[in-house]
Amino acid sequence: MYKLAARSNLHRKLGLLRWLIPLGMVLLVVAYEFGPSRWIHDSLGFTYHLWAEILFFGTIGPLLAFLLIEFLDRWLVEKENAEIRANLLAIAKKKELEVSQISDDTIQVLFAAGLLITNFKSEQYDPSLINTSQIEITEQALHDAIQKLRSQIKVMETA
Repeated sequence: MYKLAARSNLHRKLGLLRWLIPLGMVLLVVAYEFGPSRWIHDSLGFTYHLWAEILFFGTIGPLLAFLLIEFLDRWLVEKENAEIRANLLAIAKKKELEVSQISDDTIQVLFAAGLLITNFKSEQYDPSLINTSQIEITEQALHDAIQKLRSQIKVMETA
């Protein structure tokens, strides 16, 4: 959606420039020809008039081309910056989701381990009912959760 908005904004600005530049040039040429150009020709002669026309029209076209290129350059820089910010935001959201998932997994493992410990401490504890596979599974889940947390902390420290 952002790319579409930026694109339509550029098209709108270019559409405006498409009409303003030629109209401005026409008005500028008419004003120059009926004003300073006529005065230079009548007062100073044809040679000065010719040099004034070369100077005037030789600067207007390149100046307008420069301004248009400058406008497009600024737009491209803004577009690139916006894309960089969007990529950084996507990376940050991905990392946030990963951290959230690791946190959720860790909380679930700790809760399960807590329940297992609570069962062992309860008054109804019967040593003959110990399920060693359940203890091993919980131990492995705790170990995995600790490893995930350590690797995430290392990633965050290097970032």
